[in-house]
Amino acid sequence: MTLTDAEIVEQMNRRVPPTAALLGQQLLSVNQHTGAVRVRFQPVPECCNPSGNIQGGFVVAMLDDAAAFSVLVRSGFTLFVP
Repeated sequence: MTLTDAEIVEQMNRRVPPTAALLGQQLLSVNQHTGAVRVRFQPVPECCNPSGNIQGGFVVAMLDDAAAFSVLVRSGFTLFVP
């Protein structure tokens, strides 16, 4: 059974790992044909540095999660990015 883009978004938003919850991750949309994904992040205040900006390591983690979604979706869930 092939899932629609909307069904993929719904299923993946139901299974959010603790690290993604810390970053306030929400998958907004996917396009299985192109591999494009839209992800929103709303990290907790503890992700900020003393000047109030999100610390760079957390930004990289956000990019890593978005790229992993793209690989999963584009590969038809045959590839997993550890």
